[in-house]
Amino acid sequence: MTLASLEQLLAEIAPELAAVDTRLEWLAPEWPITQQLAAEGAYACTIRGPFPELKVQWESVDSWTGAWPNVIAFIEADMATPGTLCHEAAHLLPATPPMPDTGVVEARPEEFHEWRERYVAATSAPVVPWADHGAAWTRRALHLWFRSIQAGHAIDLDDVFIAGDRYGLSPALDYAISLKAELEDLEGCSFALIEATAPPQEFVQLFVRDAATWAVDNGHAHLFLPKLDSVAAAQPLETDEIRMRSFIASGGRLEFADAASTVQFGFPE
Repeated sequence: MTLASLEQLLAEIAPELAAVDTRLEWLAPEWPITQQLAAEGAYACTIRGPFPELKVQWESVDSWTGAWPNVIAFIEADMATPGTLCHEAAHLLPATPPMPDTGVVEARPEEFHEWRERYVAATSAPVVPWADHGAAWTRRALHLWFRSIQAGHAIDLDDVFIAGDRYGLSPALDYAISLKAELEDLEGCSFALIEATAPPQEFVQLFVRDAATWAVDNGHAHLFLPKLDSVAAAQPLETDEIRMRSFIASGGRLEFADAASTVQFGFPE
């Protein structure tokens, strides 16, 4: 699809993004961020904040407003699809206004991964396979996918790159089924309202079990123990791993007010 067609679709499925100056752009092959994305096997990205090369481009066509718009950027034409649009737009929701231009570029977009590595090293936080694609992001992406289908676009869930083995989570269809009623009930709502609404417990529990399974299998079971200790039914077991495996196998439930609260375990979105 052309960027113009994707912009029209974005206005239909997430009008609040269009309202705060969200732009779809191509990344030039010679730019550092393009080369980094290509090396990582990525086809698109989102950018919030300073990006000098794009500023020069906007100034050349008199579309620079003095503030940094939200950007969904593509590097390959065959990946400029509704599925990729849903994936990337989910990173920008709920919508935020353009960032004022202070004249200072504190960190370039291609430095993001380096900053995250520094954070992980400084905090000893585990690098989870669903980093930046956890419960809250999955929920937003599924809403965008559903709205795109309602707008007449037949999008396979696989084309949105939601959940599944790539993120160490259950299949995307499992998450879609757990969220089915909400997708229909909140179709016309803003993403700010969706974010403020507690998701179905089936959806939250699916993510909790996925995260718990990954934690046990990768030596991070201790991150779940504080929450388990608050569950009345939890019984003392021999080791952290046995406790977690017992919890998962029994289909035990932990109650959460919202999907975001699952990151209390130290698992970033």
